[in-house]
Amino acid sequence: MSRRLAREAAFIALFQVDIGKCRVQQALRRSLEDYRLDAEEILFVEELVNNTVKNREQLDEIIKKHLVKWEL
Repeated sequence: MSRRLAREAAFIALFQVDIGKCRVQQALRRSLEDYRLDAEEILFVEELVNNTVKNREQLDEIIKKHLVKWEL
């Protein structure tokens, strides 16, 4: 299993959701098309993306606390 490739696919999907304003499922589908991942890796990607989207507000607040000379 390649967790690195799975994390890369998750990052791409999250980028599509945030910047491209894609729906989560559409972004996941597009991202996963480009990778040959097994079922366990696909579940890992889906978990990363779904949990990040679900907890976005809390994650943003944590990040904001540590920003110096930047805005989120």
